[in-house]
Amino acid sequence: MKKRISQSLLKSLQDFQRKKKCGLVVKAQYVDYVEFPSSEAIQMGHYFEFLATGGLPRNGEEPKPKVLKSGKLAAGFERMKIQVENYKRMEQFYGLEIEHEGYSFSHPCFSGVADIVGTMPGLGKVIIDLKTTGLLDNRWNDFGWGDEKFENPDSDGAMRLLVQALQYKMLAKHEWGIANIPFFFWVFSTTNEWDCKVFEVEVDEERLELHEKQMWKAHTYLNEKFLRMSDKELAQPEYRDCVRCPIMEQCEYKQVVPLPKKVFVS
Repeated sequence: MKKRISQSLLKSLQDFQRKKKCGLVVKAQYVDYVEFPSSEAIQMGHYFEFLATGGLPRNGEEPKPKVLKSGKLAAGFERMKIQVENYKRMEQFYGLEIEHEGYSFSHPCFSGVADIVGTMPGLGKVIIDLKTTGLLDNRWNDFGWGDEKFENPDSDGAMRLLVQALQYKMLAKHEWGIANIPFFFWVFSTTNEWDCKVFEVEVDEERLELHEKQMWKAHTYLNEKFLRMSDKELAQPEYRDCVRCPIMEQCEYKQVVPLPKKVFVS
């Protein structure tokens, strides 16, 4: 049985092909389902989403906030509790009626889990993806949400975020027969308790068709090439990544010291 491909796996495969990510890490995450430790930022996101919608992370466990010795919540988690109030106000303002939280699409080759599937007045069925970030106004970081970043939506930085919209629009067309379903990112700051943004992603049909072609190409590459590679072929070790890698101990290809980088002076 061939493996389905998600938008996050697509990005990881692209990073592997560009030699920006080790294939052994990609395989561990998406094929062997090794559970990698979550950063505090990811934990805050899971906690926020659970309080806002009741949605659980992929492991099915209820997210727990970080608690200080004093018994109080760590500052970031306390901010997320207050941000939930902003989410609730937005839900009411936009007339959002939730139908599903954590909806898993059933496409036989492509996968995706939508945070929220619901309806809005005048729009009908919609998909909303919830994001939490400490980079709400950052245009330079790959994970930044600065408005200027989307002035060129085809740039690598913007597309790393927007590909999720393309994926879910494609899946919604397959699942419900809805062409170009309305898609929103609701993005909430982790650095303060009030800042948040809404992005509505509009995509033309030509771009959606291109995304589907890319997904089929990636699906073929994953199942007919990547999954048949040896560990030696998959390994792309880099010291700064290896020292933080959860599978480092059992990896025979790890770099335990930095290797020299040649600098030519003429």
